[in-house]
Amino acid sequence: MQFPTLSSGVCGISLETGSKLVSWYYLVAGVVELILIITTKEYLVHGDESRYNYVCIVYLVGAAIVQIFNINLLVGLYMRRPSQMRPWIMTKFIFVALILIWYCMTKVAALFKHEWIETPNLIGDIIGIFFQMVVYSHYREVIDQEKRGRNVNSSSELA
Repeated sequence: MQFPTLSSGVCGISLETGSKLVSWYYLVAGVVELILIITTKEYLVHGDESRYNYVCIVYLVGAAIVQIFNINLLVGLYMRRPSQMRPWIMTKFIFVALILIWYCMTKVAALFKHEWIETPNLIGDIIGIFFQMVVYSHYREVIDQEKRGRNVNSSSELA
């Protein structure tokens, strides 16, 4: 089973350009998140300051690792290196799986409690999945172009 891909660009934008826009968006959003983690206690602990230092360190390390993947994606997009795009794509696949599990769990819990459990940020998660589809589609295009290029080179060497 393969993750669905888009066959062409979106809204008149090529998959390559869309992927670069997505990558820049995640990079800027990651920087903003790092700034929020460092400057805003309320962003992390929601009023419970006793655990601030521990939570701050965990969030900073996690956000820094995600930023490394974002930078790696951006470099991979500009240099057309699928191997540098792959870590970002794999982490996003894991996030999508976790999001789907979370939504299923909250819906099952709602059935047993006979109440509505709000699922946070559903629209943002759907947009994030779409962004992942754009980047993954471009990633597949780059891989396919590399394969075609190798096939053309190998057949010209045989002749």
